[in-house]
Amino acid sequence: MAFRFRDILVLDDKSVDDSGTYTQDITVDAPITELTIDMELKNGTSIVHDEPVEKAISKIEIVDGGEVYWSLNGQEAVAAACYDVGHWPTHRYQEGLSQMQRITIPMRFGRWLGDPLFAFTPSKLDNPQLKVTWAKASGHLTGSVTLGVWAKIMEDLAAPAACLFWKGVEALTSAASGDTDVKLPHDYPYRRMMIRAYKSDTIPTNIITHVKLDCDMGKFVPVNLDIKEFRYLVQNRFGPYELKKMDHVSQNSYHQTWMAGDTFAEMAHESVGQHSNAWATGSIMYQQTESVTADTRVEALIWGYSPHSTWCWPFGIDEEPETWFPTRDYGEEILWLTQGAASADISVAVQQPRPLP
Repeated sequence: MAFRFRDILVLDDKSVDDSGTYTQDITVDAPITELTIDMELKNGTSIVHDEPVEKAISKIEIVDGGEVYWSLNGQEAVAAACYDVGHWPTHRYQEGLSQMQRITIPMRFGRWLGDPLFAFTPSKLDNPQLKVTWAKASGHLTGSVTLGVWAKIMEDLAAPAACLFWKGVEALTSAASGDTDVKLPHDYPYRRMMIRAYKSDTIPTNIITHVKLDCDMGKFVPVNLDIKEFRYLVQNRFGPYELKKMDHVSQNSYHQTWMAGDTFAEMAHESVGQHSNAWATGSIMYQQTESVTADTRVEALIWGYSPHSTWCWPFGIDEEPETWFPTRDYGEEILWLTQGAASADISVAVQQPRPLP
């Protein structure tokens, strides 16, 4: 099955407003194996702590009129990219004044790059569009946001019949205890499911303590695990990941790692010869314990799991569609999450193979 890869520019680093929604028509004729969003902005005249670009993105969608095919927020989309691509996407996380920050978010539509059976063919839809919604943080410089989009296409390939799409199912705020139920979609099989549990000072395993997926009130229960077992099974399948941050620290200050789970941070200070290592406190933050001048710049190299406090649960064997979870064998699928900490952000998304018209 011969085809040729070609990378094309869909949107060339367009200067956009500080907040809003940008809609880009997708007029590519050939199947797209990966569509990448590139957003860049600049910090203002003061240090900006823990405000990466993806945190400013509230929604990324692929739509066709009123039909939504792909939908995640920026942090979920970076997590999905980590799980689908296998590494943290290209990034520039800098907290210093007047420094540029950047994130690229690859949206992969197949089981692998160049999958001939699963890819996004825009010409099969009536009016395919990419929509990105964002709002810069107060510490980011006014008028500094740019947006770019490029696509990796497969020329000379017959249009695949289906495409892998991520889609958010529900977002909620956690309670201190009790179970919450999330009704999952019942239209197409599940290849993967993501669960995000984030609070800046609380480890995700304290936010969600048990995960259960119930089909038809107990007819089949594919997942029923305490979070410790759930987490380690995910970590055995995916990761670890690596990212680099340019942070500004003070003695005993805490800083986000943007991961959660056996996370390790190595910091190199501006001062020659000063290095320090730290297990990230609570697995989501690292602490600067050495005596340093306030707002000392450090380069932090971070290894860990669960990007943006997100777990990814695979159904079946990734490469074999016949092993993915068959939703239509059952009447309904309910995800039960046992909560353990209040006021955290919880969201659930699924990746499904969706036929295109």
